[in-house]
Amino acid sequence: MKDMTKRKGKIKSKRARNTHCSTQADISVYDFAHSEKAAVPASGRLKKGTANAVRNEVKQLCSPDVKASETLAWYEKDLSDFDILDEDEHQENTATSNSEFEEPPKEKKTKQITSRKKERRKVDQSDGQRSGKEYPLDVWCLIAQYIRPEDIGRFAGICRLTHYITHTANFWWRLYQRYYQSNASLPEGLQPEIMERHHGLKTRVIRALFYLYPELIQRTKSTIPFENEPYCLEGARCVLMWHRVIKTSWNFYFKFQKYTGQLCSYIAARHDENCDVDLYNGFNDIDHNPDRGCITLQVSCLNFIAVPMVMGMILNKVYLNVGQEMRHHRLRLQFGSLRSKHASSRIDSANTIMLTLDPVSNVRVFQWWDPKYPAHTYR
Repeated sequence: MKDMTKRKGKIKSKRARNTHCSTQADISVYDFAHSEKAAVPASGRLKKGTANAVRNEVKQLCSPDVKASETLAWYEKDLSDFDILDEDEHQENTATSNSEFEEPPKEKKTKQITSRKKERRKVDQSDGQRSGKEYPLDVWCLIAQYIRPEDIGRFAGICRLTHYITHTANFWWRLYQRYYQSNASLPEGLQPEIMERHHGLKTRVIRALFYLYPELIQRTKSTIPFENEPYCLEGARCVLMWHRVIKTSWNFYFKFQKYTGQLCSYIAARHDENCDVDLYNGFNDIDHNPDRGCITLQVSCLNFIAVPMVMGMILNKVYLNVGQEMRHHRLRLQFGSLRSKHASSRIDSANTIMLTLDPVSNVRVFQWWDPKYPAHTYR
């Protein structure tokens, strides 16, 4: 008997759930009388299943124009409810769908990109020039009179005309006159009388600006010892060496030259067999600079040290550390006949010379434009 009552209770609960899930079914008094108390939760919210069922029925009631076949699932429809297309119509639809969703091939993309680049780089065939304004040479000459020394490189990179102006003697002569002062202490090789000579004019004006222009003067002032480390000289060739006594210290000088791949115009013309040497233009070369790529190393020592001859050899390694007495520095320069590609590579000890200077009080590196560069190079 108990089992029978349990089964009846389960049947009644299932009926009550079905009535709650559907809104279009008729509700009788019997359903209210025999409904379970826990059919609706205490929170008052409906379950997801009942809420979805109510939402679907409301949509069906709000849109009566929708066909009943469209609301059914595909497996509940009849064959007459489907739209059957011919073979030609089916091929057309598949072609249009593929063209909409498929990405274009990479070749077309690359062609489009290259075509855009070509359009940007198009040159007017009628004028033979790029699009844009081109100012005459006189305009650039007027602007060049107001260019600061530190902006000459940027000014020369604007166009071909500005690059041409920076290689004229008039440009450098006017730059020298703009900053020249009669009370300035210039060496003999940088006086106005010698500036009238065109040969090497650019080199002399650059050196003079480090005596006259305040911003360039500040760059060459040294405030502390060992400010310029000599590690930048590795790979350079020693072309000259000498020493000098100044008060109580001995200064050893080593002149190094780095290979820049550039030759003087006169020397380059001699190496070129097809080029005729023009002596007049060669001796009027304003870019002539025999110290191009040269750097001088000055080492100040407390006493005289016998130094081996290293002229013509290449500096492969520089060692700067504390001296033997722990009061000063010790500088060791490793010279060789060949240039080492890597610092860790082994070098033949028979072709190397280790030059040691100890004790060292100061080490300085001078570029060719520095005022403290040896004065004999101004001539």
